[in-house]
Amino acid sequence: MEQDLSRRRFLKGAAISAAAAGLVACGPKTPPPTPTAESPEVNTALNTGAGSCDELSAYFAESTAVQEEIKESTDGGEYDVVVIGAGAAGVPCAVKAFQGGNKVLVLQKEPAALSQGNGTTGIIVDSSDPQALMHFVHAITEELEFRNDREQLKVYAYNSGEAAKWYADELAATGYENFRAYESSVDYGEVFGQLTTFACSVNKPDNTGTAMREILESYEDRIDVRYSTPAVQLSKDGNKITGVYGKDKDGTIWKFGAKKAVVIATGDYQNNRAMVEKLCPDVKNFESKQYNRTGDGQLMGMMAGGMLEPVGHTKILHDFDSGPMWNEPFLCVNVDGKRFFNEETDMAYIANYMRDYDPEKAGYYFPVFDNNFTEMVTEWGGRPATEESIQVYMPEADVEDRSGVLVERIAVYKADTLDELAEKLEIPAAELKDSVARYNEVVDMGWDPDFGKDPKYLKKIEQAPFWGVRKQVRVTAIAAGVITDESAAVLDAERKPIENLYAIGNVAGPFYGSADYPMVFGGLSLGRCVTQGYVLGKDLAA
Repeated sequence: MEQDLSRRRFLKGAAISAAAAGLVACGPKTPPPTPTAESPEVNTALNTGAGSCDELSAYFAESTAVQEEIKESTDGGEYDVVVIGAGAAGVPCAVKAFQGGNKVLVLQKEPAALSQGNGTTGIIVDSSDPQALMHFVHAITEELEFRNDREQLKVYAYNSGEAAKWYADELAATGYENFRAYESSVDYGEVFGQLTTFACSVNKPDNTGTAMREILESYEDRIDVRYSTPAVQLSKDGNKITGVYGKDKDGTIWKFGAKKAVVIATGDYQNNRAMVEKLCPDVKNFESKQYNRTGDGQLMGMMAGGMLEPVGHTKILHDFDSGPMWNEPFLCVNVDGKRFFNEETDMAYIANYMRDYDPEKAGYYFPVFDNNFTEMVTEWGGRPATEESIQVYMPEADVEDRSGVLVERIAVYKADTLDELAEKLEIPAAELKDSVARYNEVVDMGWDPDFGKDPKYLKKIEQAPFWGVRKQVRVTAIAAGVITDESAAVLDAERKPIENLYAIGNVAGPFYGSADYPMVFGGLSLGRCVTQGYVLGKDLAA
């Protein structure tokens, strides 16, 4: 059943009292009261477990979290800290909390640690200009349309370098070698100075999940890790979270006590169709990169009295795998072979042009360029791929070593004619040729009357061979969830911390707050997750 959370009835009395007293449980469903002048139906963006149970039923149908209050369970013992989720946020939190002397339990829904992406970036405070640090916070806040929690961003800015270096050291200590750790910098000019950054990047085809598995497995004799055991509900006494219920693969419900903290680190909800359609409808027609991300942590947090971020959650969609030069302003066409946007647009936002496309078309677009691409990209100030480096992205090329790429996603094609190129890209040849002809007319005109592209990026497509990339932006993550403060404490409807309950990574927010992820600082997404896990683990140890 689908209900609209943005139009839920504000329930007074018993439901609100239940949220304040303990876990919100759902009894038999009753018809909602008829709105009156004294008690009208109101709009609200604060979605809590105190709302109508009907509103949540569709969400729970696609989640391992349990809506009805659990009354029978088997005692699983007492821990200082229970971390729900073994990903880029959960693993650092668990390990750092253990290193501080805590008895730690990790509940993981999957049979192994799991994460995505490759690059984790932090800022080295000691070698960065103080002005640059604050300018970074302001610049990212501005990119996010001032809708983020600035204090959470500051926690990242001042702790992420330390966290990223710790992550690299922990990974190296396992003996794993397929990663790079290196310093770089961001220059904000004479007024603000420079940031010194530190990145830990796992080389493809491995990813951050590989790294987290290596790290967690190295602690499995000291940290209790229960794989294939999703958390299904939190236990609560008044406003204090006292533990977690987990369900093992045999169906047994275990109750684990938590003296200091329960940490939700379950990731996003991109595979929960009902949640996507109501909370982040921008991505409902796009393919997901991940699987089994069903909003379990968001739902458990809500039922414990937490709030969700306002509707319109932060989406992360991109494609770094099909080919190089992913953000160069080449002519781009859609599945119908037609130009459909100003190609200066950053890849983070291209999905916005395709929100209303049918699912079989949403996400696909095709950069097209001629054999002068090296000269063009160089003139634009970009980094042109060499003939040799681009070969590994070409399925038709005879290449023995394709290390560093995801072979199943590469999609760069070369052809002597536009007809042949269209066939390889699987788009209509007539429409592609019309789009190229019109684009060449625009170049001759010296300005772009169709989309307003900067004239310096207008270059003809006329010298064979012709090149094209079959790109597909897919949902990497929906980075939003229960509202937390800068210490990662989950907040209730009165903006007060729920005792002993924390949330980190993509299950929490509003670290971003805006509808789109800011791809202006590489490695921020994973950097945020690792940093929040590291900082919270250290705080719990203290």
